Amino acid sequence: MKSIFFLLISFVLSIACYSQQKQLDSLLHLLKNHPNEDEERINLLNQIAFNYCEINPAKGLEIAGQVRTLALKLNNKAGVAKAYQTIGLNNSRLGNDSLAASLYEKAIEIFDEIHDSKSKAIVQYNLAEICANAGDYYNALDCLEKSSKVFEKEDSEFLKHIYNGKANIYACMSNYNKALEYYFKALPISEKSLEIETVATILGNIGEMFSSIGENSKSLQYHQKAYKLYEKSGNRFGEAFELEAMGNVHANLNDFLKALSFYKRALEINKSVGNRKGIASNAANIAINHYKRGDFGEALKLLPDAVRMYEELDDKYGLSTVLNMMAEVYSNSPDAILLTNGIKPAERFVKAEAYNLRALKLAKQAGSLEKQDKILVSMQSVYEKQKNYRKAIEVYKELLPLHDSLVNNKKKEEIAKQELQYEFDKKDAITAAEIQRQQTVKNALIAGGIMLLVASLLSFFFYKRKRDAEVQKTAAEFRVKVGDVEMKALRSQMNPHFIFNSLQSVNKYIMDNDKFKASEYLSTFAKLMRLILENSREQAVPLEQDLSALELYMQLESARFQNKFRYIIKVDPAVDMESTMVPPMLLQPLVENSIMHGLVSKDDGMIKIKITKEKHIIRCIVEDNGIGRQQSVIVNRNREKKHTSLGMRITQERLKIINEIKKAEAAIHFFDLEDENKKPGGLRVELLLPFEQAF
Repeated sequence: MKSIFFLLISFVLSIACYSQQKQLDSLLHLLKNHPNEDEERINLLNQIAFNYCEINPAKGLEIAGQVRTLALKLNNKAGVAKAYQTIGLNNSRLGNDSLAASLYEKAIEIFDEIHDSKSKAIVQYNLAEICANAGDYYNALDCLEKSSKVFEKEDSEFLKHIYNGKANIYACMSNYNKALEYYFKALPISEKSLEIETVATILGNIGEMFSSIGENSKSLQYHQKAYKLYEKSGNRFGEAFELEAMGNVHANLNDFLKALSFYKRALEINKSVGNRKGIASNAANIAINHYKRGDFGEALKLLPDAVRMYEELDDKYGLSTVLNMMAEVYSNSPDAILLTNGIKPAERFVKAEAYNLRALKLAKQAGSLEKQDKILVSMQSVYEKQKNYRKAIEVYKELLPLHDSLVNNKKKEEIAKQELQYEFDKKDAITAAEIQRQQTVKNALIAGGIMLLVASLLSFFFYKRKRDAEVQKTAAEFRVKVGDVEMKALRSQMNPHFIFNSLQSVNKYIMDNDKFKASEYLSTFAKLMRLILENSREQAVPLEQDLSALELYMQLESARFQNKFRYIIKVDPAVDMESTMVPPMLLQPLVENSIMHGLVSKDDGMIKIKITKEKHIIRCIVEDNGIGRQQSVIVNRNREKKHTSLGMRITQERLKIINEIKKAEAAIHFFDLEDENKKPGGLRVELLLPFEQAF
């Protein structure tokens, strides 16, 4: 059982307020020896309040209130802003995120007024935490991006917190590869600075990522390391979090008794430090643990308390999770258990439906598509048990309009684009015809009286007009060619064969009654379609965005072919994936060619994708261990090859256009490989693109 709460808690732990009791005692001693009401006392009080946030947030609020009072008395604007920030931070630790957000906004307003960009960037980092807790991931990433631009210039060490925050958000969005990438960026910076608690936080989050992908043994190793570091530093919040995380891993391994012992230890600590979010998370996981063990009665007793706590915290994501679990318990509990708890068995599905509908509404508000999928699957199960197949089908189709809407919007954009081009071309044609007619009349009237010099000038004039017209015509033809190739590229990505086969895979999962895999596959398919449509609008997209679409495509194809092949994507550290721009959808036809012609008849296929930078060139390598080109011709002779060859031909056309526009030397090269027996087998394709940065 994967934890559904760690993503929110881990972000809270990643905030930059790591301190030990020894540091706090030192600050309190300095305060005692400095009775004067001045700026130095404001700063000391603020540091003390800041350090209390992980030890005793209630005490931190009390001290931060003193900071605000003294700063207002001394008319110290910076002190007032820092007081708002620290009051907000301690409120956040107590679960009062809405209040914390409003206090952060006040702090940002004052820091703007006094032109303190670094302090403002720290508050934006704090605000990102609030957005992430509420499920507003895109605004959270936006806050972190604004913050990182400042720290890249002024304090590169603080970037470890930015990277950790970004990683947590990508984890919330189920982009585990991207999350691990940022965690491993943050880890060496933290280890170098010898900040024990920061290292512990990152280690714990890496443990969560390994848990998410089923690597439970590795996950436990990282969580145990993190727990020891938190224990060494005296960070009780961190200890509780890691205990809960280890409980989650044991639950994944179906060792529910051991998981329960870890949850109870975490709950005891969270109660002692007043961590309301931690208490809610522990209570929910304990209830879910009882449900997984088949102890429905205990789950029914504990879940209402978890619901109440998440309502008080105004945590939409967490509340949607426990409401969905309430629906599951009502739907699946034996009649005797329901009667013991005062629930009429005949009302079980009505109550389950009500809980799921409320959970779905909250999941939509939190912006969690993954959570919506899970709740919709639960709702479908409830309707099937009621034998209400009409509603079950309606629920199953609820996500389809989202994809249809994206496709329809793209079609509308393409139609509008074609209409605009038509009107533009028509206007050009009318204008050119009118100019030509007027010029002909003018020439007829003055031809007899014009002198040789004037005639020479007119000849030059006509020559220039003709040359300009030819240039315009050539440019128009080139625009049409570019548009045509772009449309072909889009159609090649969304070809009917791939869409049909993907939907057939979804249908197979449904027929096999594997609802989770069907939902997961359909969700990945929808994400891929959205990325293809978004990327196709642009001449160039960030490399990481293009690779995200490519990875989704490979996930779908791997699932469709029963995991007959694996893949690895390696990007040279010298390549900044966020700022490096590449033409979209160039690599996908190469990967498709490897799958359909090289690996489809193998059971141990491997595709390796490597991106490197060489001077002004980006080298993209797609290598497979397939059957090779010669054998592929024989094996695939009777197979449908039209689309793949079309995709490669379109790729060649796009490279010609890139070279023409950018005066570059983009190219594609094929190299036949040999297997371990020195026999033909495998293919390496190297795509060379001009290096381009967004900034």
